[in-house]
Amino acid sequence: MIYKSTVLKAFKCKDTGAHFGIGGLFSSEDKERVAYLGDLGFVDKNNIREIKPEPVIEKETADAPPFKHVGGGWYELADGSRVKGKQKALEAIESR
Repeated sequence: MIYKSTVLKAFKCKDTGAHFGIGGLFSSEDKERVAYLGDLGFVDKNNIREIKPEPVIEKETADAPPFKHVGGGWYELADGSRVKGKQKALEAIESR
């Protein structure tokens, strides 16, 4: 969970070293840290919002070739066999 609050007094965060100006947003995963800054008057303690982070969705790479470069000009195919040269790797895949 991420907690956000509006900055009331400019300050530099001791944890991250980031500067926060008046009217900006301070965010942290540590609820106690945001509440502590609210008690000191740096952020609005009456307006702390909980934000649920969006799940990270990994993109599928349709453009990725079905072989892996293993160094020295050698490529490993999906079946575990190895061929030398990218062109030969492409030809081996097309012939299957």
